[in-house]
Amino acid sequence: MRRWIGVTLMVLGLVPWMTGCQSARQVALPDNGPTTGLVTLKGQILQWVNEQGQSLVPSGSVTVRETQTQSNINPDGSFRLPLPQTGTFHLVFRHTRGSEAEVEVQVEDSGEVEVRIMIQGRVGDLVEKIHIHNGKADLMGRVANPSTGPNQFTLQVFDQTYTIQYDSSTNWINTSPAQLKPGDPLEVKGQYTGNSTVLARKIRLHAPQGPKPPEFEAKGTVAGLSGNPCGGSASFTLQVQGGGSVTILVDVQTRFERGTCANLVDGAFVEVKSRRPATGGGWIADEIQFERQEAEFEAKGTVSNLTGNPCAGSASFILQVQGGGSVTILVDAQTRFKKGSCGNLVNGAFVEVKSRRPAANPPGAWIADEIEFEGQEAEFEAKGTVTNAAVTCSPTPSGSFVLNHNGGSTTILVDAQTRFEDGTCANLQNGVRVEVKSRRPQNGAWIADKIEFED
Repeated sequence: MRRWIGVTLMVLGLVPWMTGCQSARQVALPDNGPTTGLVTLKGQILQWVNEQGQSLVPSGSVTVRETQTQSNINPDGSFRLPLPQTGTFHLVFRHTRGSEAEVEVQVEDSGEVEVRIMIQGRVGDLVEKIHIHNGKADLMGRVANPSTGPNQFTLQVFDQTYTIQYDSSTNWINTSPAQLKPGDPLEVKGQYTGNSTVLARKIRLHAPQGPKPPEFEAKGTVAGLSGNPCGGSASFTLQVQGGGSVTILVDVQTRFERGTCANLVDGAFVEVKSRRPATGGGWIADEIQFERQEAEFEAKGTVSNLTGNPCAGSASFILQVQGGGSVTILVDAQTRFKKGSCGNLVNGAFVEVKSRRPAANPPGAWIADEIEFEGQEAEFEAKGTVTNAAVTCSPTPSGSFVLNHNGGSTTILVDAQTRFEDGTCANLQNGVRVEVKSRRPQNGAWIADKIEFED
């Protein structure tokens, strides 16, 4: 049988706690009165999520402020601490990554006490307790089903479901039978009648009336989806906007807004709300809302180094970004093409790429959601004099020359796609003045689209 405890959770964030500093919340141990015996506190952190929405693997230490007794936190979140007697104690949790949380524990009996704690950002108010002794019950948990029959509902506490019955003498605080909803945090005190049933004398909601912010709420991109969302059994990683990732589970209670279960695919941008931490870490989604989002990557530029087959849904290229820089772009079966088709994706094409699917390999690459073909003036256009000509005209034009122009000198390449105006390939000799236009950069040089000879 678990002993009664009361727990209030206050997250301190990243502010270092100074040893010996007294808090206004600190309660001194009793100076007199009999000691009822030693207490062993067994605890477990169910979930530790920092302010950036990152799910942290429990680690670090927990210290009893009043006695400075310390215990390590195991990877499964468990810890064990001795307490000298019953009373009120303050536990300070310090994560190895800097987060801190303080928990006030009230112990009213000797023996072994068990507590489970959830830490969420700078807010921590999920507390469960069980005290059943001499026919009396003091429970704290969350509503599982708000109505299981006349004048009764079920309360989930730890891993057990209790039937809570009430009558006209039950004192309701901050809530009422009509206001109960799944997930409401309640404290229930009353008579234990056996068979996991309590006749409540007091039922109190641990929150002001009105909307209560969910314990987890974040926007991000769906990745690594597995299972069947429409079958009520799926999981995915939410790549949280702004950084971090959290495991999200989908069950039959998950609601979908602005879309359906069928819209839950990798790459979808969603907002997830939950008050149900999952046993193995992460959150069971209460609500998934689909949202529009600007592409995380959006740039215009010229296609180069194309490999693979875009029309077969497997290709890659280097996008020479307008204004400078280059990015590797991958094409798959989900890539959409606008103002053109997959067949138009060739070296030299000027396109706009939009993506919110960062590729795992190579690092820094993006999987294109949309490729839009655009018209563009030549990226290189200059008039100048031909020098260092090394061009072969037969059977097809090939070779290179250096164009000396007002902006300096630029290496120009000639290939079978190069067009000649007011002259032919054979006229491309040192000393000749030409105008070159190109939008096909290659390793610092330009492959000429058009060479026009000048008088």
